[in-house]
Amino acid sequence: MAGFENPDDTVPTTRLSVDNVAITDLPAGKHRDGVQCKFRGPVSTLEFCADCQIQSETELIAATRSCSVTDVSPTALTGLDVNGLVRIAAAVLQVATADIPTGELLRTGGFNRIYRLQYPLSGHDIIVRIPLPQSRQFVSVSTTVASMLFAQTHLGIPIPRILAWNHDDLSDNEARLPYILMEFVTETFEAWSTWHKDSGSERHCRILAALAKTHALFLRPLKWKSLSIGELLLQPEANDSHALRPIRSRVESADHTRLKVPVYTANSTDLPDVWLELWNYHLSQCLQYKSEETVDLHWNSISPHPQLVPRADFLEVADGLRTIFTAVLKALDLYPNLCQPCLARNDYAFRNVLLDPDTLDVKACIDFDDVQVMPFILSPIFPKDILTSDPISDTEMDKRFVADGGFVEFPLDEYGPPSVLYSDENGDIIDGVGESNQRIQDTAYRTAYFHALAEEDERFRTDEWWPLHKDARKVHTLLTGGVEDWWVKREWLRTRAGEV
Repeated sequence: MAGFENPDDTVPTTRLSVDNVAITDLPAGKHRDGVQCKFRGPVSTLEFCADCQIQSETELIAATRSCSVTDVSPTALTGLDVNGLVRIAAAVLQVATADIPTGELLRTGGFNRIYRLQYPLSGHDIIVRIPLPQSRQFVSVSTTVASMLFAQTHLGIPIPRILAWNHDDLSDNEARLPYILMEFVTETFEAWSTWHKDSGSERHCRILAALAKTHALFLRPLKWKSLSIGELLLQPEANDSHALRPIRSRVESADHTRLKVPVYTANSTDLPDVWLELWNYHLSQCLQYKSEETVDLHWNSISPHPQLVPRADFLEVADGLRTIFTAVLKALDLYPNLCQPCLARNDYAFRNVLLDPDTLDVKACIDFDDVQVMPFILSPIFPKDILTSDPISDTEMDKRFVADGGFVEFPLDEYGPPSVLYSDENGDIIDGVGESNQRIQDTAYRTAYFHALAEEDERFRTDEWWPLHKDARKVHTLLTGGVEDWWVKREWLRTRAGEV
């Protein structure tokens, strides 16, 4: 799928359809046969910046790393044809032939790489978001774009302006890989860059309030039926209309010893069906191993060898998980308002929100790769930056965290005034004090953030919301993560199954 927005909103537009997919509005009289996905029209992208040559991908990476091009490993390359991409961007922006951009590698993340193109004559400033080769089986550009446009159009969430994209049709794609072209959002900052300075300040409180206000927009009830879960796609022939398709679950152990399907696609958009389907799928994947095969299940260090785990014990753990999610679904029958579908951010972190440095208002939400439609009760709530949860010592707090399942999304709260970090005798840091202080501070942040959300959405004031949310999120994490986590968290599963 590709897309192409009107670069000049003052020009009358005509809607084009490409391969039965609604794409965009193009200026009337300026339709062009662009390489990004076979646009109909008499104008070729070669008329825009046909002969311009800028740095190759290798040269852009070398410039960022301040090294020689010979020091750039082939594994660091995405396969991007930078000059082909520049020709695409020139056609999208309709820049003059002489307006040759400068290129810059802006950022490389776990799944995507971001390049920036700046045009000296026209002043255009855009970014190009490209899935890394190893993540293209997980990241769908078309789904990401659909989620961004839905968030903007239906929920009023600010996003960078999308100029063009290509995902499925690479046959005429001069860039040679999937991409999203977006305007660069200027004069912004990301909260993580200064978060650990002046902890607890009034500025931090304002940032949390701004984030919560925008987060509440994501959580607004959507049109799909109760307990719907899925990924968004653009509907054919309607650029502002969206369809829901089943979720794809990344199998974390797919790259281990024995090859498994790296992405499992569900067959339903109904949460009860999806949970049962995932449970059956992961259980069958585990039980099909034979004694002579190399098993790819990586248990925790205190567990016996996987082949020595009694089959009956594992089935008991699996049955415990099914008992819990069945109880959660039954309890949700009493709270239909908590089952309304919303837009959920599964990778919610400060780095994915751009703020105004003066007002601290949200200027744009970015990185929609992990955004899905799911029931309100199941949506992640807190930014990852205020989740202090990794047990690092044999303290009572850490034991309680492990007993609660050891889910990083649900750290234990710790209250009280921060302790003095250094001892009086020799100035050494006291073991565990820094971690305790961080937990106390993050507990205060989560409390403030939750109260801000509750001011925006009364559903958070439902007495049963928090316990149901915890159980639902834990169940979903285990069902999408696979049997490795089931066994690691077997004690919690046995205990919780006995309680429900």
